Amino acid sequence: IVGFFQKNETVTSIDLRQNRIDKEGAKAIVGFFQKNETVTSIDLSKNFISDDGARAIAEVLLSNKTLTHINLSNNNITTVITEPLQNNQTLTSIDLSENTIN
Repeated sequence: IVGFFQKNETVTSIDLRQNRIDKEGAKAIVGFFQKNETVTSIDLSKNFISDDGARAIAEVLLSNKTLTHINLSNNNITTVITEPLQNNQTLTSIDLSENTIN
């Protein structure tokens, strides 16, 4: 699926909620964000991304220039990496609800 979206030039929104994506799946999705220039919104809610997957996603937000909305609600995330979020110039909405963030 990642390979398909890397070649995408038209899809702007991806809904991958409730797909049992774990931290390894999240790390694979990160590769997509490094190359894709059209997707502005992704819903990864109700998966199993956890802190390691969220950390990988947060790091790619430092260089991603198109994503404006990301939903990471209900993903067993307990820690938020703030630097990438503070330095991202395009992200306008992030949903971290239903996580147990310290």
